[in-house]
Amino acid sequence: MLELIHPDDRSKLEQAREGTLQRNQPMDLELRILVQDGEIRDLHLLGWAIPGQPGQPVGMSGIVQDITERKQIEDTLREKEHMLRGIFETAAIGISACDRDGRMIEFNPAYQEMLGYTAEELKSKTFWDVTHPDDHHLEEPHFVNMLTGRSASYRFEKRYIHKNGSVIWVNLNVATLKDAAGSVIGTLLTVEDITERRQLEDTLREREHMLRGIFETAPIGICARDQEGRF
Repeated sequence: MLELIHPDDRSKLEQAREGTLQRNQPMDLELRILVQDGEIRDLHLLGWAIPGQPGQPVGMSGIVQDITERKQIEDTLREKEHMLRGIFETAAIGISACDRDGRMIEFNPAYQEMLGYTAEELKSKTFWDVTHPDDHHLEEPHFVNMLTGRSASYRFEKRYIHKNGSVIWVNLNVATLKDAAGSVIGTLLTVEDITERRQLEDTLREREHMLRGIFETAPIGICARDQEGRF
């Protein structure tokens, strides 16, 4: 039997067997075996001593369950979790998970850097705390609709307040987070900093307004023509 056990797991089995036979400790462990075609199978062993003379068990009995499929599923889930964690941590846009009250329970480094707060500071805040006060009324109806199940997501542009007091324009995408029963337990935010774009748009509008003012009030005649000379 021992030769079927994966070499790296043999000492673990011997220790568990010793504990059961010498100290009457129930056996409960997972180990690997090598089958004839070289395949590795995962087993779950439950065992206990068969009593004989006081302090002298006559053997062991137990149950062996093949858990290979379960272990493969667990390994796959761990790999996916590791991959998603990598995406979460390295994403260039801010990502934050919030509870139903808007309290931030998890966020990535980009979100933290965008707002200028430490991780501990953000954990004590809601996303309302960092939203510009003048934008609360714009977001509240969307947020309520999500919590009550009338919508699954919303998207719009709004302003955040940086820790230093500066205004940050963001493109905000919000989706619901649900438990296994389908109940809404919070929201997932993805946030893109568009401050530079908004500043550029404001600058262009100001220049357009200025040029329009010059055009309308100039004491000389001004006209514009296309390439064919049409006004």
